Amino acid sequence: MSNLQRNLSLYLAGHGWESPRAPGTAGRLWDHRDTDLSVAVPHEVQEGSLDWCSITSRLAEVERISVEQVVVDVMLMSTDVANLRAANDLVITDTIPYEAGTAMMQGAWRMFRSCATTSMKVRAQIKGNYNKEADEIAGKARMAHTKRGSFIIPLLLPVSEPVPIDEGLVDAAPPEPVERRVMRTFAEALTKVHEVVVVPEREPKPSDALNLIFAGVSAEFATALHTVLSEDAVAEFGATFQWAAVAGPQPESLIGVSIPAAAASRVEAMAKVLRQATPEPSIEILTGPIVAVARDPGQGGTVTIDTFRKSRSTHVSVRVTDDRRFDDALDWMKRRTTVALEGRVSRQGNVLMSDQNNAVEPLSTRQLVAED
Repeated sequence: MSNLQRNLSLYLAGHGWESPRAPGTAGRLWDHRDTDLSVAVPHEVQEGSLDWCSITSRLAEVERISVEQVVVDVMLMSTDVANLRAANDLVITDTIPYEAGTAMMQGAWRMFRSCATTSMKVRAQIKGNYNKEADEIAGKARMAHTKRGSFIIPLLLPVSEPVPIDEGLVDAAPPEPVERRVMRTFAEALTKVHEVVVVPEREPKPSDALNLIFAGVSAEFATALHTVLSEDAVAEFGATFQWAAVAGPQPESLIGVSIPAAAASRVEAMAKVLRQATPEPSIEILTGPIVAVARDPGQGGTVTIDTFRKSRSTHVSVRVTDDRRFDDALDWMKRRTTVALEGRVSRQGNVLMSDQNNAVEPLSTRQLVAED
């Protein structure tokens, strides 16, 4: 199945279309649940072909949107999107000063590239040691045409399909494609900056360092963000996120965030805090979505997260002895909540296990404090 065919099937299934009958020799017939309309989809569809034009026209008719919007929506079924925005409604309408636009694009690229590296191994500072595999993933990102509205640039990252779930697992979720982890880290880094330096309206403290580091924020990220916020024409920098359906459930609560230019000095101070932080945190904390939970006959059970350890994709499990915490973990898995798992990790048979029972909770609520 081609990427276009896969995207089209995902779009139809997610917009009220059903295909209960077995496919024929030429293709498959899809029926719309709320109307009497049907659309025939050949086994192979080429973009720009007569079949493609006919299908997108019928979908536009049903959705009551333009054909162009249908095409964009279908194409983005396998692409994560960050709509980057520099806003100052007094200065920016449909254009932006060239210098400010250049600073925004360069700064956004540096932030995104740094998050690709920290998605695989958290760093207070990267110091030019960017992960090669992470750079290759970041290199797949594309910039789409700007959108109307205070200078918005879509950053597109194609994502691969997750590995199928083991059919023997009752409570499980698909692993996270590495491209999704990169974009999620970018979103979580911006969100954590907002939580640490915008909401409390104070300069960050050394005790904030671990919370920033484990959310993917590095000194390089903070410096690039400060450069963008320092432009006179930029009143705020932020992004809204669209998550590709093909990569599985979207990350919880990562919809959009913005950082006001008024926080520029605090962001600069944050970069300084990170440069002075311990290069390698003394505790091992792994982050990622939960991909499996297994209840024990007695109490609690085992929770497994999909993560990166030593710059490699892996699964790490932890014993959960509290029934309420286990039920929470099952809920976090269903909601695709990013969790943090603390403890020394060792191999037990074919499984990597944390030595701290119950040491798993949402990254957004976990408070990490650097050791003195």
